[in-house]
Amino acid sequence: MKSWAGGCLAVLLFCCSVFVVWAEGERKKDEGAFEYVVRLMKQTKKTLESIKDEASAKEALPKLDRLSKQVNETMEKLAKHSEELERKLAEAKEKEDKEEVKRLEKRLLDLAAGEKATRPAGDAVMKEFVRLDTNPKTPKSVFDHALFRQLRESMVARARINAEALSTAVETYKLNSGEYPESIEDLAKPQPGGGKALVEKDKLRDPWGQLYQIDPKGKHNKGNKADVWSKGHPRLKKPIGNWREEKKEKEKESR
Repeated sequence: MKSWAGGCLAVLLFCCSVFVVWAEGERKKDEGAFEYVVRLMKQTKKTLESIKDEASAKEALPKLDRLSKQVNETMEKLAKHSEELERKLAEAKEKEDKEEVKRLEKRLLDLAAGEKATRPAGDAVMKEFVRLDTNPKTPKSVFDHALFRQLRESMVARARINAEALSTAVETYKLNSGEYPESIEDLAKPQPGGGKALVEKDKLRDPWGQLYQIDPKGKHNKGNKADVWSKGHPRLKKPIGNWREEKKEKEKESR
């Protein structure tokens, strides 16, 4: 009986040790994936910095395509992995498996920390993309490249979303104080009635680092609310605001 119990205990301890080693291996695998992404981003930044003229652009653009594909594929795998862990966590909570819940929550926290660790490298890459995209001397082949077009589209979309969010804050400011702010920067200051700032200071600038603009008269919104807008891409100079674009203008852009 003792030998049987001892044998069961040995098997249990072995299974636990195997599980711990497996879990540790999975964690290191995730860490390795994020480290790989950071290395790819550093290579991307270096490649962007190498672009000086058409000749260097011709050499760099295929590399950028390859690096971008590798980053996207790796991040997509990590995102799917995170979704799978979320699903397993929900199941573990239903079964009230406290140990499994604790383990999965730790894995998800590790994934979040890994993603956060890639941000400085990602920010550095974005800074280089924007520098090239807004520089008039940047080769046309770069400005017209798919990656740069996608970048501009995402920045325009973000600028529009932010303009809408600031528009809501502007209307709240008026509701609280009885008048519109004199400048967009007033939204990040303590409110006239003594309330806290309505937005954080860094939210007052568009994706290109320019301050959002405000016109209390709301010409684009037919006077129903104040106009809030970004000046838009420094080279294209097309405003991006909290109003609907004219249908004719949209059709013109799509051609």
